[in-house]
Order: sequence, then structure tokens, then C-alpha cells
Amino acid sequence: PMFISTSSSIVMRNIDRVIVLPTLGTESLGHYSLTVIALTFLLYLPDSITYVLYPQFLRRYAEGDSRPESIRGLVERVLKGMTVFVPLLCGLTYLFARDAVTLLLPKYIPGVTALRVLCFGAVGIALSNLASVVLMTLGRQMLLVPAALLSIVVGASLDLVAVKLGYGITGVAWTTFFTFLVNGSIMLGFVQRGFGGDGRAIAAGLARALAPLVIAIALAASLEKFLPWMEPRDLVSHLVRLALATVIFLPAYIVLTWPFTRGMSLRQLVGELSIPVIGPMLRRFGVVDRGASS
Repeated sequence: PMFISTSSSIVMRNIDRVIVLPTLGTESLGHYSLTVIALTFLLYLPDSITYVLYPQFLRRYAEGDSRPESIRGLVERVLKGMTVFVPLLCGLTYLFARDAVTLLLPKYIPGVTALRVLCFGAVGIALSNLASVVLMTLGRQMLLVPAALLSIVVGASLDLVAVKLGYGITGVAWTTFFTFLVNGSIMLGFVQRGFGGDGRAIAAGLARALAPLVIAIALAASLEKFLPWMEPRDLVSHLVRLALATVIFLPAYIVLTWPFTRGMSLRQLVGELSIPVIGPMLRRFGVVDRGASS
């Protein structure tokens, strides 16, 4: 089941490009490749955290007599951190996208809108990857297979519809974003069910997990639409516009998402995620408690 799930996940994350190439052509695929660069960058940290956590989940689960409660606290802390931090990166990517592409890859400007849409899909993928290792730890890996296969079918179908309706790579980006988000939500629902949550608890958990994403999208889109942007003419004007967007977006996002970080001890979380070498260094300088990580 884990092998099938991993293979299906790879297909799900690439099916949009498989559809773009024969239907929209090589040039459109080249423009669409900007989304691959953005997602790779955005997922580097959450994927690394997930890989570090998996053996910790297994150890705690074994030491806790295979009780879901033995890993629930750690999962909830990491989930709170991930659902706040990843949308923050996505929002900044949205705001930086046009200026960065204009300065560095001007021939790829037609792919900017698709990049801006799909960069927020990193949240869905991050949730799905974290949920996968939790489900494997809980012995519920069989749930990974139907979720992955369903996402492939739904994603491919929606991508084809977007192309047939003439929405191009931007339409494909929207349908792929929707697919990633639905897949991550389903996987997260499975995790909450594994922890004994009922329908109401699952719905509330999903709302809390996705609220920061909604905030990031609304803030980034509002800044892009309503701020009196100057038309950048050189490097300095691009940098000034990016600085202005960052100065407004960051504090606004932090204030609006602060309630969703309650119960998350940053010191404890950093200690739990510390890998060998980095962990002892952080404890030595007092960044984390000496007993916070193993």
C-alpha cells in the first residue's frame, strides 16, 4: 500500500504537466514549468520536517503501546505550525512572482498567473505528506491508496475540462490547486478519524487547518488589487514594490493568524524537529530546552 500510494502521489503531482504537453504544446509546458519551480521551493521545508518526524512518530507510537494518543500532541503541534507557516510562504511567493519573473525570466511572463494560483497548492501537498506518515504510523496505510487514486482521476478529469474550455495553463493551475487541496483535506480527515474524532471534530479541524490559507490568499490578492502600485521601470522600483508588499503582508498575516497558533510551543517544537548536530547546538545555546529533543 505504501508503494502504491507513493507512486500514485508522484503521478498526481505530475499529471497536470502530462496533460499540458499534448494539449497545449511545448511552449505552454515551458511557461507552466514555473509552477514546478515554485512548488519545489515551497515544499522543501515541510517535506524535510515530515521526513524527520516519521521515525519520531514510529518511536513514540511503539513506546506508547501503539496508542494514537502517544503521537497526537506532536502531530497537532506540527500541524499548527505547518498550516500557518506554509501559507505565509505561499503568500510571499504570490506577491514576489511577477517582479521576480520579470527580472530573471522575462520570456516566462505568460506563466506567472499559473504560478500564482498553484503556489497555494503547496499547502494541500504538505498536509497530504504529513498525513501520509501519520496514517502509516497508525497502521492505516490502506487508506492512502483510494485517496491517491481518486485524486489522480479527479485531477486529470478537471485538467482536461479546463483545457477543453479554453482556460489554458491558468485553468489547469486552478484545477490542480483544487485537487491538491481536496486530497490534503481528505488525508487530514483520515488522520483525525484515526485519533477518534467524529464528524463535527473533523470539520472543525479542517476549518482551523485551512483558515490561514484563506487569509493568505485574501491578503495577497487584496494587496495586488488595491495598493497603488507604481509601474516598475528598473531594479530599484521592483525592489521598492516588493519591500512595500512584504512590510504590509507580513504583520497583517501574523496578526490575523495568531489565534491559530495557540497551544503550539515554538521552543518545544523546534527541539522536537532538531536533527543530529543542529539539535545539540540549539540546546547548548539555550534556544531549546535540554530535554526537548532526543
